[in-house]
Amino acid sequence: MIDAIRKSFSFQLDNLGQYLQVNYHRESPESGFAHYVFHQTNSQLPFEVANDADIDSLDSNRFSHAPVLATVGYSLACGRRFSESFLESWANGLVRLSGREAFPIDRTSFFYRPTELLGIAVGINYCYKYQPEQSRWLQDILVEGEQRLIHSDFWTFLISAYAAQLVSLTWKPIIFPFVQQSFTFL
Repeated sequence: MIDAIRKSFSFQLDNLGQYLQVNYHRESPESGFAHYVFHQTNSQLPFEVANDADIDSLDSNRFSHAPVLATVGYSLACGRRFSESFLESWANGLVRLSGREAFPIDRTSFFYRPTELLGIAVGINYCYKYQPEQSRWLQDILVEGEQRLIHSDFWTFLISAYAAQLVSLTWKPIIFPFVQQSFTFL
């Protein structure tokens, strides 16, 4: 059984590597997420990533955009080092983001995009692990957001619950009904 699970994870990482190779973009939270998954599993990307050293030179005005904040968050968690001024600009971007509506009616917030939410949480966890006051605004969003995602797809809920865990919150697990209860109409 363990061998089957190992092969399954290996297959998933291979697929993720192929996707990342074709779709890699240095400012993409999805690419950052994929890189983070490889990093967390102590796996190597199956290809060479283009030199993304110029991510250091991003215009500081772009740090008010959640996708860029998330991408940097993933980079930090994967061991990427940035200058103090770069990290200060990133932190200022988080402050600007914290002033925006997290739950707009049209759902156009980073909260509803799980790879962005997780990237921001990963970055905050990396930079402010011992300064919980720096993550208070995200904790408040995730406390309220748990009920907003309780009926979302399983993927979105799990990624968001993991983001909550990174900032010291625990969401209640989704409990699925038994198969017999799900098919009572048959």
